[in-house]
Order: sequence, then C-alpha cells, then structure tokens
Amino acid sequence: MVPVEESALGSWADRIGRRIVTTGPGGDSYCLPLGADGWGERYGIDGIEGIVPLPGLANLRNAATAHALLGLCGVSAGVAARSMASFPGTRRRLERLGSAGRTLIVSDYAHHPREMEASIQALRRAVPGRISVVFEPHLYSRTAAMHAEMGRAVSLADSSAVLPVYAAREAPVAGVDSSLVVRSASEAGADCVALDPRDVLSFVESCGSDAVVFMGAGDCDRLARGLLEAGR
Repeated sequence: MVPVEESALGSWADRIGRRIVTTGPGGDSYCLPLGADGWGERYGIDGIEGIVPLPGLANLRNAATAHALLGLCGVSAGVAARSMASFPGTRRRLERLGSAGRTLIVSDYAHHPREMEASIQALRRAVPGRISVVFEPHLYSRTAAMHAEMGRAVSLADSSAVLPVYAAREAPVAGVDSSLVVRSASEAGADCVALDPRDVLSFVESCGSDAVVFMGAGDCDRLARGLLEAGR
C-alpha cells in the first residue's frame, strides 16, 4: 500500500507477485476533501460521507489508507467511516492538552520539516485565529543539516520560539544550536526568538495566540503538560 505519487515504492511487491494498492488522488483509495469541520475533516469515498476527527489533509490520506486496508479485509466503506468517526487520535499527534487562559495548548511530535509544515497547515484549518509554535530541534546533526528547512517550516506560524536542541543520543556540536533555526526563520520573514525552557509560560502569555503547539520529539511535550499542570 503506497501513495499514488510514489507508486515506485511498491516495485518490490510487484517483483514477488503481490498486489499494489495506491492511495491518493487517482489511486485505488481516495478520500475526497469536503472541508474542515471543527477539529476534523469531512470527506467522501465510495458514495458515502465521513469525518476524521483530526485536522489536516494529511489525516485524510491516512484515512484513505485505513479505508483501503479495511476494504481488503471485507469491511464496507460505511462501516469503516463510522469507526473512523470515533477515532480518539494518538498521543503527541496534534493532541489537544487543554487551555492556558484562552489559549489552546497542543502537543505534536513533528520534528522533520515536512511533518512540521503539515502540522501547522492542519492547525490553520482548525484554528481560526493566531497560531504560535514552540519548536524543539531534534539532534545536533539534523539541526546542522536542516536548520534552513526547519526555519521555513516554523515561519508558517504567526510567531514562533525555538528551544535548545534536544540532544537525544548525540554529544553537543560546536556552533550548532537553536540560533541556527531562529536565524533561518527570521530570514524567511518569521517572528521567531530563541526560548529558554524556563520562559515558556511567559512566551505563551505574551504571544497573544489562540493556539500554541509544542512541536518536537523531545522534552517539549513535558513542558507543555507541565505548563498546564502549574496553572491548575
């Protein structure tokens, strides 16, 4: 099962005599976007309408994959759509954590630029007002190689702040830090600053946004949850 745009990914399946199922526009399974619906996306497939209770067109692609898989198992599109409508989502994937004052706090695992862009674009479909990003770069090696792309991604938000690099398995690298992303974002026209983890609350209170998404694969999720816990 592969995206129709990258059907060559299924060449190995063809070589061993397995069926290739494509998803997306013009593919075997496609969820036609019918518009955003609150924190979700409405779609049409096989003559029926459904809703995915998660924002963003990327989640419609995921829904098309789920429909295709369930169809191969003999599940009708109608039954699949009803099941999808009750999907609660997953932890750290555009997960709504709660509100700090009137600001919605969201946690998202995206840390690759393409994923970051998709998540911010998804929030644009669900949140009518201002959106801010608190981004935590993941790995020194990746930050060195992709800081320009990361900067362009966070520039899609109305304002952004970049936390220190989450080292994970790596040792620090001289000259590689969050300032690379901040500079790249600023060059892309973004309102972006470096952020000390101790100043997260101050940023959220001062950014004036309707939603703030804590984005990254490291400690930013803990910061977001701690922020809400401290406010209770």
